[in-house]
Amino acid sequence: MTTTPNVLTDSINHERMLVLPSKEDEFETWLSGTPAEAFALARSFDPAAMRIVQSGFDKEDLLAA
Repeated sequence: MTTTPNVLTDSINHERMLVLPSKEDEFETWLSGTPAEAFALARSFDPAAMRIVQSGFDKEDLLAA
């Protein structure tokens, strides 16, 4: 399932991002809750809690440079 991108994923030219449950109770709701409860979790992930790195064999964290 995807949702509106946060500012970080939007910066790499994505029009959507994956829904990312991050807390234990969110996982339980996602798996066992009602459809309405699960859909309520469809929101952008906190950009401060993630970073974008290159893919491939020569990965380089450009933010750390």
